[in-house]
Parts: sequence; C-alpha cells; structure tokens
Amino acid sequence: MKSIIYVEPSEGKVDPNVKKIVARLRKIPAERRGLIKGITLSHNFKNREEELRELFDELVAVEVPEEYLYNTEVMANLLTDLLEADSPALLFLVFSHLGMELAPTAGMRLGVPTVTGCTDFNIEDGTAEVRRLVYGSKLTISLSVDISRGGVFSIQRGSLKETGAAGTAGAVREASLSALPWDKKWAARKSKVLGLVAEEGGIPEQEDITKAPLLVSVGRGVGGPDNIPLIRTLTDCLKGTLSCSRPVVDNNWLPHHHQVGTSGKTVSPTIYLALGISGQGNHVAGMDTSRIIIAVNKDPGAPIFKIAHYGVVDDLFQIVPELIKQTEVGS
Repeated sequence: MKSIIYVEPSEGKVDPNVKKIVARLRKIPAERRGLIKGITLSHNFKNREEELRELFDELVAVEVPEEYLYNTEVMANLLTDLLEADSPALLFLVFSHLGMELAPTAGMRLGVPTVTGCTDFNIEDGTAEVRRLVYGSKLTISLSVDISRGGVFSIQRGSLKETGAAGTAGAVREASLSALPWDKKWAARKSKVLGLVAEEGGIPEQEDITKAPLLVSVGRGVGGPDNIPLIRTLTDCLKGTLSCSRPVVDNNWLPHHHQVGTSGKTVSPTIYLALGISGQGNHVAGMDTSRIIIAVNKDPGAPIFKIAHYGVVDDLFQIVPELIKQTEVGS
C-alpha cells in the first residue's frame, strides 16, 4: 500500500500544508504507510522540480491542458485512474476549496472509506486513526477507519504541527520522476470552468494576513463595527496587520480576506495578538502554529488560553487604549 498525496495547482512555492502531510507520514513506520508518492500537474511542476522531488519517494507529473487545470471532474477522473493502478492505496489531499470537492468524489468512485476535514491521522495495521471537528468545530471525534481497500482523507489547513518534510534529520532523497502525458479519457464531459475571478480590487499587499509577521486579530468581543477603528489604530501603532475570527466576517464588520480559520486563511506569524477571541477549534486550526500567541479575553475559561503563550484576563477596551498609549510614548 502506498500513501499518495495530490499537490494541487498553486502559484509560488508548494503549499506548506502538503509538506506537513508528508512530514506526518514520515513519522509513521514505512511498513505501515508504504512509499510516499506525489501526484502533481506538469503546470505545477515548473520551477518547483527540486522542492517536489525532495519531498516524495515517487513523483508523477501529469500533463493537463490549461483549460482543465481547475476542473474538479477532470482531476477526479485523473486521480481515480491513477489510484486504481496502485490499489489499494491511501489518498491525501489538503482540505482546500478544490479538496472539499475532490476527496468525496474520488472516494465515491473508488468505493473506499473517505473522511474529510481531518485534523490529525495515524496509520496502524489495516486501519487509519483519524480525528476531525464536528458540531461547528465545538467537538473533536476520533475515528478508526478500515483501510484494507484503501482510503481518501482530506486534511484541514494548519491542523498538523509538523515542520519540514524529511521526517529524519539530515535525510536526503530525490524522488523517481514519471512524466505522464494527457489522456483524453480524463477530459470533462459534464462541466466546464469558465474562468477564475479574483476578489474585486484584489487584496492590498499590506492586508495579506498570510505574509504578515505580526497579526492583531479581533473576535466577537469587539462588540461591533464602531469599535474596529480602535483596533486598526493599535494595529498601525504596532506596524502589524489586522485579522479576525469568523463572527466578525459573518456580521460584516470586516471583509472575508481578514478571516483566520478553517473557512478563512491559515496563518503562522511571529506574533499573534488575539483580542476578544474565544478560541473555537475552527479558528485555532488556522493560527495555532504562530510562534507567539498573546490572548486578551475577559472570560478566564476561554479556550484561547489553552494555546496562548501569554494571556490577559481583562476587558479588551481597557487593554487596547493602554497599549496604544504605550506604543505612542515609545515611538
């Protein structure tokens, strides 16, 4: 049995979540998880050859026409065909917008157990032990999955704590590479991607929360849109970037590109200042790899304090003005 990871199209470097899945697999004895094989598209392989070959034991780069790069039907046709050739095998995907569709589609076609949105996994003899969030991310359940016929698992962004991908200090590897030409049988018959539409106006560079070294993140505790300017002032004083939890976006207090969490962005800044954020699982999954987490919440039982390196139990409206005052004095 092989462990196969689909590396979906992306701009820039390989998705760090793919690297974390590989690193997690490397911690599992090879006799249980088999060889680690990557499937990517030739389009995605350009300028990433060295990085990809260092990750996997085997690597397949598939030639796909440009008009099919983001077509889920095509990707499902391609993946199920390749997995059937390696059956039984385990398929791992990132729980991205594409992965949300692709995992259940591939699982159904292959007729194997499928678990989406996993936050952790392990492979035992004949079973996969997986964890996932349920009930609006309020609870975590553990599942034991029979993988004797294979399985499909999509992994939540930011949920795995592993860093790097070698799994063994000083390990050096270079995957054997197979270039696979396009096969017309993978072509879409029921769907067509009309185009990719970027968010109107785009995201200003200074508001890209995935690249910010310091995030000032606000939650429901901010109380309403009238208090957002106060948080912006603090953010500017700290030379940081403003982010938020899902309730802030749901209430239209901030645009979606500020949102951290499983339905927003995964971030890993040097400093994450959480103001009025309770710390539910869907938010924590998107930021718990931050180097330093500082939480301010008036509820001493808020879950955010379980992962915070430093915590202040107080009203954020007492703390924020004082922080602004102190930074202005310091400058």
